[in-house]
Amino acid sequence: DRTNSNVMVEYGKNEIEKDESLIFDLIDYVSYPETVTLEPKSVQTVVFHAKMPKDRFDGVLAGGITFKEIVTEKDQTENKDQSLSIENAYVYPVALLMLQTLNEVAPNLVLHEVKPDQINARNVILAN
Repeated sequence: DRTNSNVMVEYGKNEIEKDESLIFDLIDYVSYPETVTLEPKSVQTVVFHAKMPKDRFDGVLAGGITFKEIVTEKDQTENKDQSLSIENAYVYPVALLMLQTLNEVAPNLVLHEVKPDQINARNVILAN
């Protein structure tokens, strides 16, 4: 998982590059079904299998599971036919935390680049 320019964690698939300091990527330790079909007004259990890295680590592996509706071309066409100008997309994220020890880890934030910029006509400081 990565942090976007709004300082929000991006749990889903994204184009944000992994930092070179990332030792354990949670996606390498969790297996899950790519898609799940849920009938209207139904309840379903979705199983995720997690395995721990072979190398022991202190701290927390943090990530998330994101559930969202797959919008088909048919759905998009139907919405356009109804002349809807607002499109709601519901996403349900669930945090996933994995740890092996309760040892505290000293913070070690490394900023590779810090620079002024503008986003949406607002002055910001970007740090990577």
